[in-house]
Order: sequence, then structure tokens, then C-alpha cells
Amino acid sequence: MLTATAHGAAPTPRPVDPSFDRYASPARIVNLPNGRTLNLDCRGSGAPTVLLFAGLNAWSEVWLKVHDKLAEHHRVCAFDPAGFGFSGPSPEPQDAAHIVADVEAALKTAGIAGPYIVVGHSAGGLQAVSFADRHQRETAGMVLVDPSYPGLFADFERIAPNLSRFFYGGNDRKKAAYQHCAETLATGPISPTATDASTCLIYRQEYSEKLRTALAAIETPARLSTKTSQIDGFAAASRDTVNPNRNYAAMPLIVLTRGNLGTPPGPPPPGMPAEATTEGPASDRAWAAGHEALVKLSTHGEHRIVVDSGHMIQFEKPEAVIDAINAVAAEALR
Repeated sequence: MLTATAHGAAPTPRPVDPSFDRYASPARIVNLPNGRTLNLDCRGSGAPTVLLFAGLNAWSEVWLKVHDKLAEHHRVCAFDPAGFGFSGPSPEPQDAAHIVADVEAALKTAGIAGPYIVVGHSAGGLQAVSFADRHQRETAGMVLVDPSYPGLFADFERIAPNLSRFFYGGNDRKKAAYQHCAETLATGPISPTATDASTCLIYRQEYSEKLRTALAAIETPARLSTKTSQIDGFAAASRDTVNPNRNYAAMPLIVLTRGNLGTPPGPPPPGMPAEATTEGPASDRAWAAGHEALVKLSTHGEHRIVVDSGHMIQFEKPEAVIDAINAVAAEALR
């Protein structure tokens, strides 16, 4: 993502949250036809099934605050992309098409048929759109949570080139960290408390030692290579999902946009050049315009601004995500 969060203040340290410990073991390991595995976390019952796509370098834990609440009324399925959480690694490019193909195979193997309410956060918005394109008859509705949009990278390279380069530099540093970690793992396991862990085992601050230890125990060079591929696949997904003829007819669709656009919460992070900072307003306008374009894919599209929320709406304002999904599901059942 290349928007306001890229030029806002560094986040305030957050305390350990034991709620994340439920992700210290897999939910359901599904054996895919290609011999790989994917961790599928389905809770609740009922149709349509709510299908949750996480963003860049994220996995099922990103839905912690909405999954159980939604499962009170729906069957809700989240998953760990290849190389993340408890899913196995993949030698294939981790762009939207390949991530969606893994989900399709897992759903088929697990016997979870449509209809679906497709939900995507951030880069997962590109995966959600890709899934809906391939399964229009089975997609009953869609909710996009501060989503990346088709053509995002081309837009930002044109209107915010300095901010884009700063963003790419951050991704390059993360890829280098993964590579360093892979090289270290080649000589033996890494303890989550070791000095090297802080540079390559990139975990949420709220994770407990139990969860960090569980994830560190299954880390491998192949998984880290898969993580790197997902970073590269983000730009490919932005390009490959562009389709000027996309039309979802009257499918219920809600796009949620964070409310802090145009109001960065603090000074720019260290290393950001001044010329990148000045491009923030233009990038925010492009982000909002991209969301408006997504809304117009359906005659029943709706744009909701989530007041006082940053990019991680499902953590900061989970009720907004829950309300949108419930609204789309109710309309789909009419």
C-alpha cells in the first residue's frame, strides 16, 4: 500500500494480546491436489459462506476481531496464504491468480461450495476481485476493506514517484530480511528471542512468546522464499487485475475506506525524503478515486468512509467490517 500510512508516524508499541494465541496451532490443514498444504479456518454455519482474503504479508490472524462475531450468523472461512501461518510453502509466483487458485483448490477439497460473500483487505482486495471474476455465478456479494485496486502501482508511479520509490525500498528491505533469515535457517533453527529473529521473523507486536515460538518452529527457507514472492506478486496483481470491461451487474458490494485519508497522524518515518512527503495528498486522492471506481463495478455498490480509522479497519473499527458483511449478506439473500 502506498498511501497515508506510508507517511504517518511510527506506531506506538502495543502490549501482548493473548487473544492471538488461538493462532498458535493450525485450524484445518487441507492437502491440495498439487501436494502442498493450506491452513483453512472455517467457523460457524449457514449460506452464503463469507470468504476472507488478508492483505500483503498477512494471514488468517488479521481477522481476529471479526471472525467469531461473523460466525454467529454465517459460515466464515479465512486462510493462510502459502508460506504464512501454517500453510506450506509454494514454488509458484505468489500473485493474486496463484493465491486464488490455492483457495479454490482448498475449498473444493474441503467441500465448501458457494455461494460466497468475498471479503478482501488491502492487497487482498485484488485477490477478492480475481476470485469474483472467476466465480461470478457463485459470488453473491463483496466487501472490500480499504482495498488495493487494479492499476494501483501504475497510478502511484505516475503521480507519486518518490513515495512509490520509498515504498519499494521498504519492500526491498523486507525481502532482504527474509533472505538473511533463510540463510541463517540453513545452519539451524532460529529462536524467536535470538538477535537475528528481530531482523527476519517479522511478527506483530501483540504476539505472545507462545505464538512466536510456534511460528518460528515451522519456519524454513522455502517458506521465506514464498513470502518474498508474495511481495513481488503484489505489483503483478495490480497490473494483471486491470480489466476495463469488469462488470458485477447488481451484485451487492460495499467498499470501506479509512477515514484518516488526507490527515497523516504524525511526522514522516525516518528516511522518507521531503519530496515523497509532499506527494501524500495526491496519493490519498488516487486511493479514494480507486475505491470509487470499485464501487461503480456494481449498480448496488456502496462507498462507506470509516471515521477515525486507519488502514487496519478490521482491528480499529471491527464493527464497521461486520456491519458491511452482514448488510451484503442480507441483500444477497433477498
